[in-house]
Amino acid sequence: MLDEKVIHACQTPAFILDRRDLVTNIRSIQSFAVDGACRTLFALKALTLHETLATTATYFDGFSASSLFEARLAREIGGEQMFLSYISPVLNADEIHEIAALSDSVTLNSLSQFSRFAPDLAQKCQIGLRINPGCSFAADERCDPCRVDSHLGIPSRKLRSVMGQNPDQFNPLSGLHFHSNHRSHDAGQLAMTIRQMEKVLGNDLHQIQWLNVGGGYFFDEHHGNQAAACELQRIRTQYELETFIEPGAAVVSSSGYFVSTVQDLTDGYDCPIATLDLTVNHWPELFEYRIKPLINGTIKNGPDEYLLAGCSCVPGDVFGRHAFAKNLGIGSRIVFPNAGAYSISKSHTFNGINLPNIYVLGDSGELKLVKHFGYEEFAARCGIETRMIV
Repeated sequence: MLDEKVIHACQTPAFILDRRDLVTNIRSIQSFAVDGACRTLFALKALTLHETLATTATYFDGFSASSLFEARLAREIGGEQMFLSYISPVLNADEIHEIAALSDSVTLNSLSQFSRFAPDLAQKCQIGLRINPGCSFAADERCDPCRVDSHLGIPSRKLRSVMGQNPDQFNPLSGLHFHSNHRSHDAGQLAMTIRQMEKVLGNDLHQIQWLNVGGGYFFDEHHGNQAAACELQRIRTQYELETFIEPGAAVVSSSGYFVSTVQDLTDGYDCPIATLDLTVNHWPELFEYRIKPLINGTIKNGPDEYLLAGCSCVPGDVFGRHAFAKNLGIGSRIVFPNAGAYSISKSHTFNGINLPNIYVLGDSGELKLVKHFGYEEFAARCGIETRMIV
């Protein structure tokens, strides 16, 4: 929870990473990993800020990257001693040699990629295959990596059939990866997925050396944690596998905040509209999945509601209706908690609206500005290398 001093010390719109909460989340995940006897990899796609990567590098075994740029960043910050897993739906042939040089393991997404790239890659790094175990838990199919016709991974039954027909083809294979959930607080679903995978692949698991069970789970509420840890322990022992988890959102969600300022108050149809200097462009998942964000200082069933609107010209740039304990005015600060995951990493500059200032709240409560974006960066993205100052 941010205190008032911090809230009013930043220049809005602002993204604040609370390092103290980040470390708390990391230690919670580490506790689960110890119980499950598995190694931890931070999935960069959730939040690629330097402070996040430097801190996770201190505690975790490595990183999981999904692009060449992420892989470069992981190596730059984590160094050669950190384990780097590369997992992406597409492996670009022009990048394959650099990716292999950077990575300890490269997980391929299809049998087509495996037949084309595995023989060459196997000389440089470990080779994995992503499977779709067929277990769906996400309520919204847009968030379901295991939905019907998913492009993410090989259906496990398909892999089992092909391995049975031509086992020698899979001699370069070192491990398997799956990712079957999205922001779930029930780790027991991970145990179900492991059992489903084992039911299909069975003795084929003796042919690999490692299993990466992905992320998509929060391990802070202990719901199903013991069942999942026991399954990880069992499958590790039974098949002599090294096991990995790669949390992303679980590490950073609660450690990130947006702070915004009310810039305008106008009359709406049946409630006032408070327009902020923040926009859903800064937090695209809210718009993509119609998520109503949490906001500090709100009350349930309050008599006076405000429609919080963003500052872009997108008609759907709204943060929903919320009632506050105190009336809002121009200049009021609005704080959005649980904003750490997939916000800054997805932020964009539609309308030419600048990206938020980025701050880190340190262990002693000190607030440090680590990044302010300027016009030059916006212009460079538009292909303008120089500008005339009038």
